Amino acid sequence: MRVFKVNRSIKIYILGILFGVISLLIKLFADHNPEWIEAWYSNGIFPYIRQFLDTIHQLVPIPLFYLSLIGLIAWLFHILISTGKNYKRSDLTRSFLHGGIKILGLLGFIITWFYWLWGFNYSRSSLEDYLDIDLSGLTLEETQNEYNWITGQVIHYADTPAVQSWRAETFRYAEDKENAIRSGVHKVLKTFNFSQKGNVPLRFINPKGVLLRINTAGFYWPFTGESHVDDGMYPLQWPYVIAHELFHGFGISDEGDCNFLALLACLQSQNDQVIYSGLVGYWRYVASDLRFLIKEDYDDYYAVLPLSLKNDLKEIHKYLDQYPDIMPKFRNMVYNSYLKSQGVHDGMKSYSRVVMLNYAWRTQTD
Repeated sequence: MRVFKVNRSIKIYILGILFGVISLLIKLFADHNPEWIEAWYSNGIFPYIRQFLDTIHQLVPIPLFYLSLIGLIAWLFHILISTGKNYKRSDLTRSFLHGGIKILGLLGFIITWFYWLWGFNYSRSSLEDYLDIDLSGLTLEETQNEYNWITGQVIHYADTPAVQSWRAETFRYAEDKENAIRSGVHKVLKTFNFSQKGNVPLRFINPKGVLLRINTAGFYWPFTGESHVDDGMYPLQWPYVIAHELFHGFGISDEGDCNFLALLACLQSQNDQVIYSGLVGYWRYVASDLRFLIKEDYDDYYAVLPLSLKNDLKEIHKYLDQYPDIMPKFRNMVYNSYLKSQGVHDGMKSYSRVVMLNYAWRTQTD
């Protein structure tokens, strides 16, 4: 009977499998103990991880997303090539056994990397529990009230001098807006007693539309601690989306929570242009909910909107139409499954939780 020798590289990959299993077990325990993960990780270890990643970005001032992605792909190809070479030198069973261990080890390292650098935040307490607000589905009357509130806010800012001048520039993005966004984000973090440690790097993804084609405007890359937004968005949308992605970088995992906090951050920015972006972003969620509830009658609501707001909404859709979805059903299935696997029970529907959160926050904290 032949005995397989376990060389040093195989031991490293076995270690990766072990780390991955341990990380998954911690995640399983954390899902049932959100207060524990909140204290031990989200408000314990993670803020220092955030600072560590930011220090790396200061020392290496280039986007690391592409390098990390290339590195992972190169590592996988190295495993496949080495497995093929081993097959030529040894028997089929040994070759595929070693290859399987290496792939599982790589997966284990990725899982460990993901959870320890950010992913455990999926198990933290929900925002409604953290803020002690009662969250429930809105009735038609409540949705209409929320629509009337947000529409009044949007109309108020739509034709202010600052927004008019910004519109004349086709909503050109400038550094002063990023400073205002970051200021608003830190004010919200401080208000809710979340950690403010660190300064999340912001990257614009090119080629334009690569994210929009999979129906997303941005993402947070936990392996390098960078937030990304699609450069192909209509610039009016950027401040709201940027605030959303920055909150991911500070350990907020739920999409609806980030949408809600992004709205508050825009409102806290003290910049009319950023405020308008946040209000328009939120208005689109509320309008979508109302349109679903009243269907044909929604046209009556849309008809009375000011021309400036209608034109802004048309430009947003015009930009989005340049980048039609690629395999939308498959994309939705994959992303929905991913979110649910991380404990986000509503899956992709969690994005629209922002309406329930904001309504509850306005009505229950007044």
